[in-house]
Amino acid sequence: MSARQVTERLVGVLTLDGEAFDSIAADDLATGDALAVVFGAAALAGIGALSSDGALGFLAAALEVCLRFGLWVALAAGALVALGRADRFAPLFRTLGFATSPAALGLFVGLPWLGGVIVALQWILGVLVAWRAVERGAGLGLPEAAAFCGASLFGAFWLATRITSLFA
Repeated sequence: MSARQVTERLVGVLTLDGEAFDSIAADDLATGDALAVVFGAAALAGIGALSSDGALGFLAAALEVCLRFGLWVALAAGALVALGRADRFAPLFRTLGFATSPAALGLFVGLPWLGGVIVALQWILGVLVAWRAVERGAGLGLPEAAAFCGASLFGAFWLATRITSLFA
């Protein structure tokens, strides 16, 4: 897939465009792009931590994004199996990969007076994008997607934060 197509999909994801999520979910070739988004967001979050925490901060921030995604996927896979929707794992994996894009805002967390605002924006946008990714990727209705997203996202964030705090 071209860089232009990936960029268009990222814009669609960040604007909560359902068609962008449907396109990602349906495209078997988008799996690599989803992983590239995860690793790109991890690198940007790591760069944002360099100014305050140095190389160890870079590693902790990048690792946290990757762990959060991995844990999120594992929890989501378990939930899909419990719901009898295991056939939706690959589409959900792709949409969740693109849904990690708000983590790239970690690049700006170290900015004076804006760090807290950026963290809040990152969480708000992250939750909205995650809800849309689960809704479209898993093919769930609004109430199921909200419950699914809330439980798996909270669990993944909590576990990733606890694990990376061991290194910081």
